[in-house]
Amino acid sequence: MKKILLFIACCLFAIAYGQGSVRALGFTGDRVPMPGGGIPTEANPPAGVSISHSFLNNRAEYTWEAWVFNQSNEESWVYGEGNPQLTFAVGLGPGVFYVAAHNEGVSPPWQLVSIPTGAAVPTNEWAHFAVTRRNNGTTTLYINGVQVATGALHVQSHSATSQAAIGINPGFTSQIDLPFRGIVDEVRIWNRALTEDEIRHKMTERLTGSEPGLAAYYRMDQDACPGADVCDASGQNNHGVRF
Repeated sequence: MKKILLFIACCLFAIAYGQGSVRALGFTGDRVPMPGGGIPTEANPPAGVSISHSFLNNRAEYTWEAWVFNQSNEESWVYGEGNPQLTFAVGLGPGVFYVAAHNEGVSPPWQLVSIPTGAAVPTNEWAHFAVTRRNNGTTTLYINGVQVATGALHVQSHSATSQAAIGINPGFTSQIDLPFRGIVDEVRIWNRALTEDEIRHKMTERLTGSEPGLAAYYRMDQDACPGADVCDASGQNNHGVRF
């Protein structure tokens, strides 16, 4: 019954988007109508959103989540932290969904949690992706509110980490390695690990921005914020700039 209700909720969410009542960010890097108003196809490599803040460095517990319409037929980064050293990345693609973290104080410095090889990952449709890490290191991946992988991930820690980005990893802005192609909406970063029930219930809701533990909230439809064009609705003022 829970899976049936979740399916209905996801369908209603997609229908509401298709009616064009909200906007998202397409990479390109331009604000575009949601599906129903047409999906953009990029003739040129997409850009990203630069945020002059690191949310996850040295943080033992967190949640990253977003609604994504992935149009790429290959692996790409939908979110990353670190500049010039890549320290955190969320990767997506056909059969690909993973989170990777770098800690310069341990060996090996990289750890990765990924879905099983060959698992289904939604492409060319809206889907909700989430990553949680708890204080004990347990890291869990979710697609549309359903757990798809779990493993151990150490705390991301690097002295060079001072930047985040949506759509392209900030540590590779000169090379534009693995740029994301598609549309992203409702990017949320929490300083606590949401439960599976919380993810399911909140993913189809519009937040107020004042929820406990919300560290950043990018609705992708706000036009007015000082010196930026991608606004943080959490009240923390970690606004982003398209590049």
